[in-house]
Amino acid sequence: MIKGNNIIILLFMNKKHLPLLLFIITFIIYSYTLMPGTGYSGDCAKFQFSSRVLGVTHTPGYPMYSLISHIFHWIPIGTVAMRINLMSAFFASVTVLLLFFIIKRITGNSAAAFVTGMLFAVSRTFWSQAVVAEVYTLNSALIAAVILSLLKWDGEKDARYFFLACFIYAMSFAHHLTMILLVPAILYFIITTDYRIVLKPANLALCAGFFVLAALQYSYVFLRTYSNASYVEMWAYNLKDFMWWITGGQFKEKMFSLTLGELLFDSVPFYIIHLKNQFHFVGMVAGLAGACILIRDRLRLSVFFLLLFFGNLLFTLNYGIGDIFVFFIPSFLVFAVFIGIGLDSLYKKILSLQTVTKGMRISAFAVLSVILLVAGFSGNYHVANQRGNTWSDEFTGFMLDNVKDNSIILAPTYAWGQNFLYKLIGEKKRKGNNILVHWYWHTSAILKSYPEYALNGSMDVPEAEKFRNSFGDRDKTVRSPFVFGREVPKGKSLYFHGLSMRDIKKANINSRKVVSINRCGYKANLYMIVKKGEDVTGKVLTLKDPAGSLKPSGRMSKMTKKFHRKGTLEINFSPASRGFLKDGWSRTELSEGDFLFSWADSTESTLAIPMEEPGEYSLALKVKPFAYDNSPVQSIKLYVNNRYVDEAVLSCEWNRHEFFIPPECWKTGWNTVRFKYNYMASPVEITDDNDLRDLSVAFAYIRFDRQD
Repeated sequence: MIKGNNIIILLFMNKKHLPLLLFIITFIIYSYTLMPGTGYSGDCAKFQFSSRVLGVTHTPGYPMYSLISHIFHWIPIGTVAMRINLMSAFFASVTVLLLFFIIKRITGNSAAAFVTGMLFAVSRTFWSQAVVAEVYTLNSALIAAVILSLLKWDGEKDARYFFLACFIYAMSFAHHLTMILLVPAILYFIITTDYRIVLKPANLALCAGFFVLAALQYSYVFLRTYSNASYVEMWAYNLKDFMWWITGGQFKEKMFSLTLGELLFDSVPFYIIHLKNQFHFVGMVAGLAGACILIRDRLRLSVFFLLLFFGNLLFTLNYGIGDIFVFFIPSFLVFAVFIGIGLDSLYKKILSLQTVTKGMRISAFAVLSVILLVAGFSGNYHVANQRGNTWSDEFTGFMLDNVKDNSIILAPTYAWGQNFLYKLIGEKKRKGNNILVHWYWHTSAILKSYPEYALNGSMDVPEAEKFRNSFGDRDKTVRSPFVFGREVPKGKSLYFHGLSMRDIKKANINSRKVVSINRCGYKANLYMIVKKGEDVTGKVLTLKDPAGSLKPSGRMSKMTKKFHRKGTLEINFSPASRGFLKDGWSRTELSEGDFLFSWADSTESTLAIPMEEPGEYSLALKVKPFAYDNSPVQSIKLYVNNRYVDEAVLSCEWNRHEFFIPPECWKTGWNTVRFKYNYMASPVEITDDNDLRDLSVAFAYIRFDRQD
């Protein structure tokens, strides 16, 4: 019989199977939490549909990613979106596997390498990118492959590993240009290992050939431009076009754009918070200890890894974009190496104890490792998990089912536009009738290039007038999807991004249909814009999903059943719970306190709440107002099915309020819960923040509990 301690010993001593086990476990985790379709971001949807048509995405074009993802899109599993998401999961597991071998080569400790690999696999940012179609797991795999090849060259004195590192590094420039940040570390490693290898003309010529071959990958951009690919965002008709894109294009002004004060007091604390979120406090301590141990014992190797770490941060901390946290992943990868070294030291100290048996010592290390991994998994699962994120697919699919042929789709945001394009290009939902012709950053460019498609019109219908007035005179992006149906040549529909109220006000479109569908359970609204003075009787319609194509997601259905069974419903702004949101809500965000929240971006916001049997309910809120210097006092008035319930006055920080809703306010079926706020304001107009949204109150959770 094998005793419990012997099982643990076998687990950590059977080194041959640990790498394969690590790859399988992580791939299962990523596959289970994989996003089934679209919905994470506009870039995600873009990578999904462009993979099918060999398109060219935004700068720097990502030719390597495009070619590899095109191979993955042929895998006969699920939708195209799911297959490209699965590609991220695959390269995430490859990265973790390579990290295992890096730590194993440095420490010789398979147990520490396995635990560290798992800890990095479930770290928040990396895990979040492993379950959606994004470029960062492939980038991480390339970085890890370069590091491992260099370490093997150093340890085995085999020049083939040096050339392998050069080849991978050269080719990686056709994927993500931040690979240039590795140059100082790689040059230092070559010089301190054997600089003479690059002095030989034959070797130098071979390395130069690698970089020429890598540069040729960018011919993909020219070929797809001139072959009129279905989607070309980074076009290259000449060298000038190409150089503008390849050097950063529209993002140049954000590079090294922060002041010293912003860098020290905003960016650095922001990074430290994200580092803590990746590995938690114990992981941070292990990483710092590992870095100190590496500096003490192997100074040359420590300089190499520190150059990798700070080389990444030198650029990313000075890059003023909203989603900069994903650019931290290479530094997190290096920090994971430090964690592995720290855990190896801990493992050896535990084994050196003579007062207990070897089995007990290994068991102690295993228990500490499990605690560390459980803390990482449980702390990051709710953020990274995209398994129930289906509402974007449902919405765009329903929208297109209710749109006539030869229509012009006006997307409210970049993300929604890309989600619609995925349906049209990636899944060919309306093949031959809704084909992308061009995509522009500004509507004015389309109006200039295609005067026959001039889209402006009178706003005489009361619903349309109300919609316009909600924006005032400011030039803001339209927030509801619009479809302009008109007589256009078959297969000649245009996709618009960033349609502003200024563009609409210039209009002169005569009588054209406009479809606006707002997702709320099972409902869609169809509006008509008509000629001034024309009879609008019967032109304003409400459509209650006659095709039955819009259904609650599986997670939303489970939450509804639990609410009916237990009388408790918590909306915590996870992908599943957003199905209960109606109008007046912004995107889900992550607070510095490590929880999800969403802003109300109007003076009113509403929920759709299903009720099987009316009764008395309490409504608990965790909320914070958008406060600024001399801002008014914010308050929330609660209405249920247009019946006033109560009012709460908010303090400036996160605070909890509770309302009691009597039975007579409810009805069987779907109920409208409405919050009305005292004021809303736009950060860009009153602060240094560049946020264009109108904000009123942030919600961390909304919880209904039955009282009787």
